[in-house]
Amino acid sequence: MSPEAIFREYVRPIGIGAIAMAGIIGIIRSSNVIGTAFKLALNSITGKNKNKVEEEVVRTDKDLKMTTIFILTFAVVCGVFIFLLLGVSITPLQAIVALLTIVIVAFLFTTVAANAIAIVGSNPVSGMTLMTLILSSFVLVGAGLSGPIGMMSALIIGGIVCTALSMAGGFVTDLKVGYWIGSTPVKQEK
Repeated sequence: MSPEAIFREYVRPIGIGAIAMAGIIGIIRSSNVIGTAFKLALNSITGKNKNKVEEEVVRTDKDLKMTTIFILTFAVVCGVFIFLLLGVSITPLQAIVALLTIVIVAFLFTTVAANAIAIVGSNPVSGMTLMTLILSSFVLVGAGLSGPIGMMSALIIGGIVCTALSMAGGFVTDLKVGYWIGSTPVKQEK
């Protein structure tokens, strides 16, 4: 076999499988952190943490309110849905499938990317984006979206998730440096 054939037939599938497995292992390892974050967010919204007086919170522990984060996240998700529906010209069902793919993959992969940045200091954007393209292609074909519009939709999903990964990486790095110098997290989050 030629070197190109060996790469195409053996090396590329092994590399993609390794990236996929690393992502799955990262998600599994981050499951406790994700669960704890959801519990804290739910407690913040429902008011179970109201026994702390606002003045008691140390300046370096102040964060944006979870209701603000949820409202802004909802607005962004609505904007992406409208873009998928009108800008890409796909059916409402396909737009919902694409939106769910974006939200789920971006949430899980940004968690893994943030963990990787915290541990080793590098953001696995390229591998996660490649994995997103593969996953979204399978999901979109299952939803009946193929051909040029399906390829464009998969690339848009990949671009949105890639942007989320890049922004999460920069933000986690900012928070890490802010922690070192004693800045107020809410100021960085705004």
